[in-house]
Amino acid sequence: MNLSVKTFGFTPYEVELIKEQIRVTSNKTTGQWSFEGEGTDADLVLARVPCQGQHKVQVPLYGFPLPADRRQQDVVYLKSEWPLRIFGLLEIFRQAESVCTARTSLPASKPAESAELPATIQLAQQAARIKDGQSLSVEAADNRCYVRLFDGQRLVLSNLPIETLASRLVAANSLRFESVKHIDSQYRTVTPLKSLLWSMQLQQPVSANDIDNWNNKTHRLLAWPALGQYKTSSFMFRLCTLLTKQSTSIQNAARLANTSEDNVVRFLTACQLVGTPISSTESPARGLPDLAPKMTVNRPVTPPAEQQLSLLQSLRNKLRKALS
Repeated sequence: MNLSVKTFGFTPYEVELIKEQIRVTSNKTTGQWSFEGEGTDADLVLARVPCQGQHKVQVPLYGFPLPADRRQQDVVYLKSEWPLRIFGLLEIFRQAESVCTARTSLPASKPAESAELPATIQLAQQAARIKDGQSLSVEAADNRCYVRLFDGQRLVLSNLPIETLASRLVAANSLRFESVKHIDSQYRTVTPLKSLLWSMQLQQPVSANDIDNWNNKTHRLLAWPALGQYKTSSFMFRLCTLLTKQSTSIQNAARLANTSEDNVVRFLTACQLVGTPISSTESPARGLPDLAPKMTVNRPVTPPAEQQLSLLQSLRNKLRKALS
């Protein structure tokens, strides 16, 4: 994966130091990171002063409080210390790669095939295409809502409570989308799109194939999702506590969190949809038991009496040689 990194607010000397550190770590990361100078339009921005822009991940190194609405934004903030060190930069790259992978991990499809995707993925893909000031009409059976991108945030406008809307969109499965310029009706509920995607995903059916795909790797949460903004259950807090401490399989996470594998898959997919960074690694190959029969050599056992006679004979021979 080719990824870009820029700096913002650093002195020329500091920029050169960071550039050299990036060069040193270039062969130690999974993604191919390229330094593109100062700016805010990159996959990753290392910021010395507060900034906004078209980037996915920001590392605020300025020591000031983070933006109060940062959880509502599409930017993921990572913590690190200043001055940067090699291992600190490697950890930033590792976490940023997980974020960027999660943002691009939704299955791509042709328009004609979109109906085959789960309703949650259909909505996430279509909503990602709208630009600032545009609106997207979402229709399922007799239910209609709108997604509007306003001031960098995607909002859902509806006359239904968020949980009711989520259940009806999931039940319909096949959604109809249309780009619109104006929204004439007044809608009582305005909700962040992430809240709707989260609620939909928790109601989405999970297939055996979905579980198998997740079970091929071990997973770890690099940050807690904003559970205060979404519908939650007790098992989610247990999963967050577990998965932020260790990387583990779906099967093991379900056992330790006392929930089902379906719930673990729904939860992790919901985390991906709202931009919570997840680190996934290939599961280590399990060693197979050695079923080959072990070869044993049967050695003749010398009786104790014969052992004693043999010892006496050896002593006599030694004395005979000494006296001769």
